[in-house]
Amino acid sequence: MKVMAMTPVQALLWLIPGGLAGLALLGISVSTFSTLHPAMNLAIAALGLLPSAVVVGWGTMKFRSYYEVKRTRTNYLTMAYATLIQFVALAFSAFLFIQLLVAVDLIGVQK
Repeated sequence: MKVMAMTPVQALLWLIPGGLAGLALLGISVSTFSTLHPAMNLAIAALGLLPSAVVVGWGTMKFRSYYEVKRTRTNYLTMAYATLIQFVALAFSAFLFIQLLVAVDLIGVQK
């Protein structure tokens, strides 16, 4: 699938794995399952981070593609949606990236 051809609805669908991964990591950290091996946290964070990073890239490219052309009202709405969706994707990506780094650090400590 071409990233630039994604609609805002498709971009939102791409955010579902990142949101689920974030919820899973939050659930693991506050539950009795916190004794799981950090490699499990690493895998969950990586699986959620990849689609979220794609949506961050999509938002940047989508906004940039409308930046220097004559825009219509629909183009302005697409730019607004792309920006808002990109902020959500950036929040997911930042949280998952930090969790990924924490898991890598914990794996290094256990050796």
